[in-house]
Amino acid sequence: MLTPFFTFLFFAALELQTLVYQESTVMLFALPVLAFSLAWYYSQRVSFSVIALLHGVVASLFLSLFQNGVPAQIIAIISAGIFFLFLSLIEARRPRALVLVSFYEFLAFFFLLLSYRLYFETPLWLLGFSAFLFILSLFSSSLSIMLEVGLWLRVRLFAFSIVVAAIMTELFLVFGNLSLHPVNIDFLLFFVYYTLWDITLRYFAVRFTKQSLVISIALLIFGISSVVFFSRWLPH
Repeated sequence: MLTPFFTFLFFAALELQTLVYQESTVMLFALPVLAFSLAWYYSQRVSFSVIALLHGVVASLFLSLFQNGVPAQIIAIISAGIFFLFLSLIEARRPRALVLVSFYEFLAFFFLLLSYRLYFETPLWLLGFSAFLFILSLFSSSLSIMLEVGLWLRVRLFAFSIVVAAIMTELFLVFGNLSLHPVNIDFLLFFVYYTLWDITLRYFAVRFTKQSLVISIALLIFGISSVVFFSRWLPH
């Protein structure tokens, strides 16, 4: 019953950033904290709350990129709608469906990073560090939702997450130099991320086989080839 009210609070915070704190970094911290707190009240689970926090980060960064006007209002409405879906899935006890939200967060966050890298003079070390922290948090949290693991396996999962975060950060820095639109690069990164995510899930769920590995790699090659082949390369 609290889902609409909590969504309204989140939407009000989005509007506050749009109307009052357009040039301030206050909401970049306040909005994720609010999202984390509301999700924690609902779930009492760190993994759920971290994904909500990352959604707050993505929403706040989008509003810092599109600060006013119709685009800002559209972003605020979509972000609030996704947050409503997030809380509804927790309330309905369908936690594994939250993984779809985590995939959206990946695509949205790296689109933002690529846009900042392309259109603004953002320090490369800051983008790389942000990518590493984001992937580390998203990867470990989304897999923790999918898996019922004990303390020792959580430590191993966290170690896997560090490796994946390092790989994805390096690929982000490399792919960012390609003469492709940020959306195309975003999907290239997502195909790699999903492949690593699926392989890790199967490994920890004891469903990892050579056949599943071959299928994952084949899908990865097909996805990357499709993006590269059908994309329009931009001039340097």
